Amino acid sequence: MPPAFEAIFARAFVAFCLIDREGRLRTVNSQYARLTGRPTNELVCCHVGEMGVPSMELVNSAFTLFDAGEKFPEREIIHGGKDYAISVFGLPNACGDITSICVFMRDISMRKGLERRLEAANRTLEEMNAKDYLTGVFNRRHFDETLHKEMARLAREGGVMCVGMVDVDNFKLYNDAYGHLAGDECLARVAKAMGAALLRPADEIFRYGGEEFAIVMPQTSKENALNVAERVREAVAGLRIPHCQTAYGFVTVSIGVAGIDATSARFAHQACEKLIRVADKALYRAKDGGRNKVDSDMCSVDGIS
Repeated sequence: MPPAFEAIFARAFVAFCLIDREGRLRTVNSQYARLTGRPTNELVCCHVGEMGVPSMELVNSAFTLFDAGEKFPEREIIHGGKDYAISVFGLPNACGDITSICVFMRDISMRKGLERRLEAANRTLEEMNAKDYLTGVFNRRHFDETLHKEMARLAREGGVMCVGMVDVDNFKLYNDAYGHLAGDECLARVAKAMGAALLRPADEIFRYGGEEFAIVMPQTSKENALNVAERVREAVAGLRIPHCQTAYGFVTVSIGVAGIDATSARFAHQACEKLIRVADKALYRAKDGGRNKVDSDMCSVDGIS
């Protein structure tokens, strides 16, 4: 390399190295030496595999692309806890054959760090928009989105999906007796207990509205869904939150469970509405039967009735 170019590369702000087809380092600058943690004079003629950056896979890939007359796309790697953008260019000899490659490595750690923080902030914002501010569980909008998504998946993959509609028993009377602040605290505790009773990651609980909640249970038979609902009911009863206006003396929930199979799920939007209606009817039967109970039914959607 001409002395003028060597001087330029030696003072460049990016790490630079020149690699031959055998993977040997022919020229490096001080930034590359700093990146590898070895003195510049020790690196020349060393095999790039000893340095770990760039990898031999990248070097071989670059030569293959250049031999085919193609360009090497810029890549991003992490090395030594930092992010680098790697650009590679072929160096032809007098006959036009690529005998060496120039590798430039730019430290992009600051930009990538900002990108990651922005992504994390966006995820947090999305989660906040999907959560109910009072109880911390997913909100009604997210319920609608999840139900339609799972209904479409059910139609594609087959099986059975169940939904549970949950109502905190005599909650208006609770607010009248203890006040709305106590009512808010009660709902938050109930929601937390119900969420803890859901053992599968796929099962999710949502605040449907007021003192009503909904549970979506993908790929769950009605029998298993009833077991989940019973576990949820027991979790709330186990809190023993005093409620002087009920026969039980503490806060309870009633739950209606409805299931739907893949055949009925193909009607998508109508199937979602019908599933909620059937679960609601089961919920009202549970309440009419004395509350603190679970009832269920299967949803059949034949052309949507």
